[in-house]
Amino acid sequence: MSEGYYLVCMDCRVGVVLGKSIAIKYMDFPEHKFFGFSELGGGGVWQPSIGGCADLQQFLVVHRVHELRVLPESVDMYADNVGVPHSFPDGNCGDSEYSRTKFFTGSVEKPNPELDKVRITEELIEKLRRF
Repeated sequence: MSEGYYLVCMDCRVGVVLGKSIAIKYMDFPEHKFFGFSELGGGGVWQPSIGGCADLQQFLVVHRVHELRVLPESVDMYADNVGVPHSFPDGNCGDSEYSRTKFFTGSVEKPNPELDKVRITEELIEKLRRF
């Protein structure tokens, strides 16, 4: 049985479901084997839709300049409290902060590269210097 993956914002402690790993094909490289995530499109084809891709797009906008990690669901065993956040956005948990409606209709500021650059931490700048 394969395990699912989540994209988790380590700064905000929220995440989005990526799904289980699946084989995908790129028409330019039919002889190569690639892998992706099941929630990012049906049948191994990456396409925007309500659900995986739309959630991911908005998640990336909201959490830009944050530390993001792709983690398998089994890392939940290391969390001391409620567990690794992998249900965002989800209206069924009773917490209004995790409401899908709020997530897609709430005010999310338009990305501003100059402002985002100012938000970069000294720790990240040090990491970037090693690139």
